[in-house]
Amino acid sequence: MQEKHSKKRIGIFGYFGAGNLGDESVVGLLIERIRERWPDAEIHGICLDPADTFKQHGIPSYPLRRLSTQGVVETGKLPIGRRILRRLSSIAPAELVFLYRSYRWLKGFDLIIVGGSGQLIDNEGGPWNHAYNHFKWARIAQRVNTRFALLSVGAGPIDTAIGRFFLRDALNTAMYRSFRDEYSRTLIRNIGVGGTNYVYPDQAFGINAKQFSVSREKNTKPVVGIAPIAFFDPRHWYESDPTVYAAYVDKMARFVAWLVDTNHDVAFFHTQVNGDDVVIPDILHHLRKNGMAQQAASCREFPVANYKQAIAAISQTDLVVASRFHAILFSYLLRKPVVGISYHQKINDMMKTFGQGEFVLPIESFDAESLQGKFRKLEAEALTHTGLIEGTMLEYRTLLNEQYHAVFSMLDN
Repeated sequence: MQEKHSKKRIGIFGYFGAGNLGDESVVGLLIERIRERWPDAEIHGICLDPADTFKQHGIPSYPLRRLSTQGVVETGKLPIGRRILRRLSSIAPAELVFLYRSYRWLKGFDLIIVGGSGQLIDNEGGPWNHAYNHFKWARIAQRVNTRFALLSVGAGPIDTAIGRFFLRDALNTAMYRSFRDEYSRTLIRNIGVGGTNYVYPDQAFGINAKQFSVSREKNTKPVVGIAPIAFFDPRHWYESDPTVYAAYVDKMARFVAWLVDTNHDVAFFHTQVNGDDVVIPDILHHLRKNGMAQQAASCREFPVANYKQAIAAISQTDLVVASRFHAILFSYLLRKPVVGISYHQKINDMMKTFGQGEFVLPIESFDAESLQGKFRKLEAEALTHTGLIEGTMLEYRTLLNEQYHAVFSMLDN
């Protein structure tokens, strides 16, 4: 049996350090919960950008992969030569050196927590990106006798044979597995992961959002928060189609103009740094280019560089229109009703759970007029939906406390 440190040494594994504020919020919450249980615990990150993680969260970190963070997001539909080269890179000498160094670094850790978000996928960069990273770290943890747990993780898509193999193997080594929705649990079961697979809410539901709220300006008009997404944007989406992106920008611009014309204040925000933030100027430019400069000038944008600022921005709104999972989740933390423009089943499932299933529109086929109709209905029923959100939030917080107690108690045994 490997000797452990007298105080707990815990690693948080995830794709943080890349500007996804949902991922960053889960790390911040996990650090709080770990220190509540073990105030003197050593907490480390296993992440995309150790320097950024230290800056954002104050914990030392180790890179989760050898490959550069640049050029990793690809369609998965690569030429055969590129696929072969990518696979060979996983067994190249440099990768073997990285694995050996990771093995030595991980010795003495008590627990690795895979900290939520939609990590169990093989579409971004192919199976040798996310899926392989989970496989190798689960196996290294097993080798050095470090426990491996997945808390409230999202799954899918998982479309390749090798991706299914990597994720199945990684998950079967875990001492504990929970998924943030039934869709993810079912998908994981279908790739061959048996045993006990729990469903618990996304960990970000445990955030005390009030501590990041700010006093809002006195406003005679309803304030509508708009969080656009870089849907098929060639600069940022894992698949790209300039025509699809341009159509999305046009529809959002026409909706924003309608809001301004119907006596609403529009406030843009985002939850993806270096991604969705560039969509906002594209929408405003589209308004100005199409004779709606006055409407564009009436809009404002909340500055957002971290998840705390995103929550602060939402606290100054009355209703929200968003697509990102955590943009909607952060809104629910503050009891703000949402119209969701959905690009994934996880959005549909979450909003249905909060009693807002009828306010979801598919991002592929929505139009400005249908969005206006959903918004009008939500605005008329806002008070009812605030109550539904409050009830579900209380339930989710109870469940998350139950999960932390269960997992942390395993470590004390």
